[in-house]
Amino acid sequence: MGYLRNYRKPTLACAISAYRTAAELYQQSRRDAGGNWLRATDLLINRLEATVHYLQSLEIGAELVELLGRGTPASCPPEKQAEAARLVHAAIARLELCMAHTGSILPDRASMGTLVSKYQVTHHVFCQMRMDLEGNRQHTETTSNAAVSAAMPTDAPPSPI
Repeated sequence: MGYLRNYRKPTLACAISAYRTAAELYQQSRRDAGGNWLRATDLLINRLEATVHYLQSLEIGAELVELLGRGTPASCPPEKQAEAARLVHAAIARLELCMAHTGSILPDRASMGTLVSKYQVTHHVFCQMRMDLEGNRQHTETTSNAAVSAAMPTDAPPSPI
């Protein structure tokens, strides 16, 4: 819960609105675009839209913080568990949209790193919250695993490390 406590819903709402507006403006600029500009705007629009999904997951996380106060999912009172679980599942679903969106355009290995980071950090935090709320039930993460797997090209050179 630590870093989620740093986000405020009004700030996130403002950022989401700004990113949506930017994506719409670039979408409009595509009408007159061609060649390299078109490819660049496609990537930029993709990243702006993925960021909207990411910020929306953080916005849901901010709702979870409001619900739990200073508590954590592991210490969630029984009367709040259903709502907390709903929020955690919603945040995971939004992050999986973000990862699938990001994974749809990966021009280089750095982009793969961004995708893996989203999966290993923020997604993992919400999955841990889900486990804390629901116990040790096995959860299949088919959507996110598929997003990461689909994003990894088969013709990429081997990792240098």
